[in-house]
Amino acid sequence: MDELTLVRGRARDRAAVDRLVLDVFGVDVGPIAAQGLSDPTHQSFCFLDNRGELVANAAVFALTLMVGGVTVNAIGIQSVVTRPAWRRRGVARALLRHVLEWCDGQGRPVLLMTDIPAFYAPLGFVSHRQTAFRGPAPRPACAVHGARTVQSARSVHSAGRFDLTRPDDLALVVAVLRDRVAVSAHCAVLCG
Repeated sequence: MDELTLVRGRARDRAAVDRLVLDVFGVDVGPIAAQGLSDPTHQSFCFLDNRGELVANAAVFALTLMVGGVTVNAIGIQSVVTRPAWRRRGVARALLRHVLEWCDGQGRPVLLMTDIPAFYAPLGFVSHRQTAFRGPAPRPACAVHGARTVQSARSVHSAGRFDLTRPDDLALVVAVLRDRVAVSAHCAVLCG
């Protein structure tokens, strides 16, 4: 990785990280940032090429969990992404080694949710089964909002695809994030 430079936590890299996530994953986080909903604890670790272009990213954020009735201050890892031209050269694993070294210095547990656990296993990650609750959903009072469904503590909306560029959809997502609560006192992500 001699031709790459590691940078961490620079606010000026945020737009480039957002573009990389959009380019590779097709996820536009711009509307979230525009509404001030970005996690203030988010910190990117980036590899830049010799022209200063962003080629890979992995981000950390503060993650408060409830585990067995005990609050645990953990670190979450997200937005692990590498430009296609740089893949299969060990770039993501090298970047994650830097991230994990930083995490070790924080003395907190680390959580990463992924659909490719085998990629992360050589770095020491251990897979845990995710519990799915099955059965009929309770019948909440419904408030229809276009053709989309979101359940919050107050209402349920009909199903469809969200578009954060539509003011009604954005307002709904902002309200749901504002009103969210932990789903369990035994094991859950706590809301900030």
